[in-house]
Amino acid sequence: MEPSRSLDASITLRTGAGDSSYGGRVVFDTATGGMRPDVDAPSPAEAGALTTLRAAGGRWLFDVAPESRVSINGVPVGGARIVHAGDVIAIAGLQLLVEEATPNSLALRRFEVVGDDTLPPVGDSVRTLAPPAEDLAIDLGEVPTIEGFVAPRAAHAETRSNWNYAAWGMAALLALVLGMFALLEPIALDLRPGDARVRSQGAFSWQSASSVFVFPGEHRLHAEREGYLPTEVTVTVGGPQPARALIHLVKLPGKLEVDTGGVTAEISADGAKLGTVPGVVDVPAGDRTLTFKAARHLDHIERITIAGGGEKQQLTVKLKPNFAVVSVSSVPAGAAIEVDGKPAGVTPANLELDAGIRRVQVSSPGLRLWTSSVVVNAGVPQSIGPITLGAADARVTVRSVPSGAQVTTGATFRGLTPVTLELSPGANHAITVTRAGYAPWTREVFADAGKESTLDARLAALLVDVRIQGEPADSEVWVNGTSRGKAPVAIQLPASRHRIEVRKEGYSPYVADVALAPGIGRTLEFKLIDPRDVAGNAPQKVTTQSGVKLLVVAGGTFQAGTDRREQGRRPNEGAHRVTLFRPFYMGEREITNAQFRQFRAEHNSGSFGQQSLDLDKQPVVRVTWEDAAEYCNWLSAQEGLPPAYQPVEGGGFELITPVNIGYRLPTEAEWEFVAREAGTGKTVKYPWGNDLPVVSGSANVAGNEAYALLGAALDGHKDEFPVTSAPALFAPNAMGFYDFAGNVSEWVNDKYLSFVASTPVTDPLGPNDSKGHTYRGSSWRTIASGEMRFPWREGAIEATDFIGFRVARYVAPPDPPVTETPGAEPQPAAQ
Repeated sequence: MEPSRSLDASITLRTGAGDSSYGGRVVFDTATGGMRPDVDAPSPAEAGALTTLRAAGGRWLFDVAPESRVSINGVPVGGARIVHAGDVIAIAGLQLLVEEATPNSLALRRFEVVGDDTLPPVGDSVRTLAPPAEDLAIDLGEVPTIEGFVAPRAAHAETRSNWNYAAWGMAALLALVLGMFALLEPIALDLRPGDARVRSQGAFSWQSASSVFVFPGEHRLHAEREGYLPTEVTVTVGGPQPARALIHLVKLPGKLEVDTGGVTAEISADGAKLGTVPGVVDVPAGDRTLTFKAARHLDHIERITIAGGGEKQQLTVKLKPNFAVVSVSSVPAGAAIEVDGKPAGVTPANLELDAGIRRVQVSSPGLRLWTSSVVVNAGVPQSIGPITLGAADARVTVRSVPSGAQVTTGATFRGLTPVTLELSPGANHAITVTRAGYAPWTREVFADAGKESTLDARLAALLVDVRIQGEPADSEVWVNGTSRGKAPVAIQLPASRHRIEVRKEGYSPYVADVALAPGIGRTLEFKLIDPRDVAGNAPQKVTTQSGVKLLVVAGGTFQAGTDRREQGRRPNEGAHRVTLFRPFYMGEREITNAQFRQFRAEHNSGSFGQQSLDLDKQPVVRVTWEDAAEYCNWLSAQEGLPPAYQPVEGGGFELITPVNIGYRLPTEAEWEFVAREAGTGKTVKYPWGNDLPVVSGSANVAGNEAYALLGAALDGHKDEFPVTSAPALFAPNAMGFYDFAGNVSEWVNDKYLSFVASTPVTDPLGPNDSKGHTYRGSSWRTIASGEMRFPWREGAIEATDFIGFRVARYVAPPDPPVTETPGAEPQPAAQ
């Protein structure tokens, strides 16, 4: 039963404008903090929805309606609570101090608190309510009389006293709890997802909305939510700054059930191998690029959004066969079939051949060999034949001294010696062997069907006297790849073109292509240069007038690209051996907006979202390859160096060859050599080493802080920068260079081709023909770990918000070409 309202009780509200009196019950508006007298007793349903303050049995009861935001002494209140003198009631931006609390009167003082203001000291204005002299009278109704029973009056009095002690003990305990709550301090949470549970490990904590309340000190916060990986962060509470915690939980992988129609395939997500399908595989949450590889099938790519959190999804993949049925028949039948040099059966036959260009050969003893290249299109059947195998050709092998001579039959070129000719049977054939500097040789042969024979042609040389001399005197002389002894040498060579090389270990080789004519002697003079003298004597670090810093790189040999067996390899990353012979300077860091605007003052790198890309210290972006080449020529002019690029007809620029010492973009080989730290003797794949996982703080890529801008992020990575940062804020690599991973991708000198030959190269400049140019390295937009590999490469034509550049140049000019004068020593050509 609810205690009845006292008709003698009253509530006084004191404000700066004066005092207002109310009866023994008032109702509060929890939206504005206003209060009004409650004259009529509410119904039970209305009472549960009102926040009221009323007299009840000599005490003052504060009853808070559900879902109201009200606190007493800083502690949120729900339901009924007895108020005492000195309590502070906070409601709707107002604070009410209970200055006086007696059984029949309650005095409240209202304060309007703004911002972080606090109440003035309570002082002596608060009058404490003394404990009542006697207990409240409680009507227990009529007590039944039981015969022979005498009520234990003394025992009843003692029980009432015990209840008093218990009440005061509970009040003391409540005061202790309130005091402890007053010591709690909040930790503001940047929590994702927002309904994750957060608690302090091994200590009391209380989570409310976007904060968790703890006692001052160091806390290990543990966050968890179903479907996410739990995480922990350490936070110190009680310092001069408010405590904050960034907690972004990573979703558990999703369960992807893949149906491939029974074809066993390997599945990868963003270059990381997940397993084999058909079946169920775990896939990290987010936007994923899935690659399926199956034997004799075309690679298949699917882009899918994985919900994660253990949620099961289904995907049906139709893998296209990478082969076709090719029918081969012949007359006569029973001929042997070879495909790409391997036996494939006998005619007639239906062959399953892999897509591509296949070399098909059909042969039968005593009959003419049939050979052809066949283009096989995946899934498209075709027929070859019937092939009529006639009488076998005569086979004549032609050899010559020296070898490499041209062989013709009639007016048709048939190859270089040694070569085997297949001649139509039953006829005479004139075979001629020629080579520059030698007299021609001719023979006529009759071709017998199926007969094999050999012709040896000894060519008479038309010789020219050649003398080769220079420094160092003991250098080895090579002519057309054959050693001819130590310099100086005097030799006779045929009257033709020859490649002359002079080598000595530790020196740059001398190379010359010499065209000799009958009766005209030649003298070649050489001087070998020690490249270590060039790199060693050059300054190890140079700075241009515009503030561009460069470091010297002596060069070396390394394997560029990616081995075929490496996980995550892309088809355009062909492995090949590269030698960088000429020492060069490489920009220590990327060119900034401020440096580029010295060349082109009106340039603006723009912004992305609300984030600027145009600050002076940020790397320049939104520049084309041609813009970068023009900047290099401008920089060369500022430093008194020749331009490295020249205009081409129709627009654009090309590198001047032989390459001079003007400023230019790094070659693709130079970029990869320095990025992979090949100059240290060991190459690396990622900025942190050779193995996953990604190491946070190693580069400025799309971490958690970029999620709001890009809608995706590199799982588990943090680097503090949502877009580009100033260069050199991350640690340099082992050779002293910054930001080859992250921040911005970088234009390099080479034009872009997806095919990379596997042949060894020295100081390569890239392909001659292509519409676009290559850019290398990851950027602030990178969300896939595979793109953080240094072998990763791509091509582009247009300017973007993630491609910038750095500069490079050779330390010394190229070796001067040689001008030859008949009968005299050659002189260097004018520079």
